[in-house]
Amino acid sequence: MMRFAAAAAEQLQERVVYEVSEPDSRLNFSPCEQTPAVREASSNGGRLTLKVSCESPSPWQIYVPVQMERYRQIVTIKSAVPRDYALAPEDLETKELNIIDLRYGFYTNAEDVVGMITRRPVNAGSAPYPNMLEAPKLINKGDMVVIEAATHHFSVKMPGVAMADGRRGQQIMVKNSSSNRMVRAEVIGSGHVRTPL
Repeated sequence: MMRFAAAAAEQLQERVVYEVSEPDSRLNFSPCEQTPAVREASSNGGRLTLKVSCESPSPWQIYVPVQMERYRQIVTIKSAVPRDYALAPEDLETKELNIIDLRYGFYTNAEDVVGMITRRPVNAGSAPYPNMLEAPKLINKGDMVVIEAATHHFSVKMPGVAMADGRRGQQIMVKNSSSNRMVRAEVIGSGHVRTPL
C-alpha cells in the first residue's frame, strides 16, 4: 500500500491524502512505451478505482483501488449540547477532520455558528451541519415591529404587529398599525422587517 499527500487548491485550504493499493506482484506486464492512460473507473465517497491501460505494443490494463482522504479545518462542538441550545463561542473549536464522508455539509467559520440553535442533541466532537442548526427567532407572533418600506433611493418606517414568528431572512406577514393593511416582509433584525415599496 502506497500512501502520499497532495496539495489541494490553495483557496480550498485542504490537505488531500491518497492511499494506492500496489498491484499483485504476480502480474507481469511488459513495459509501456508511452505514458499509460489513467481514468476513473468508479468512485464511492473516498474510494476510487482507476483504470490504468497501455495501448501498445503489447496492450494491457489494470484496475487500481485508491482510498482518498480530504482534510480541512472545520468547526466542531467541544462538549455535548442539548436540543434548542444557543451555541456560544466557548462551545466551539476548529479541528482538521477528514470531510470526505460529511455529505450533509459543515462549517469552516465559527462566526457562522455562534448564536445558532441546535435542532437536536449534538455529541462532543461532532461537526455541525446546516440542517442540524437553525437561526434564532428574532420576532415572536404578536410582537410590535418596525416595518421598513424601501426602494433603492429612500425608505419609510412605520409601526406594525408581527402575525407570525420570524427568523433572519424569513418572510412573515405583518400588520401595518396605521392602515391595518397586511403585508409580507422579510425579517432583517430583532423587531425589524423590510418590504419593498
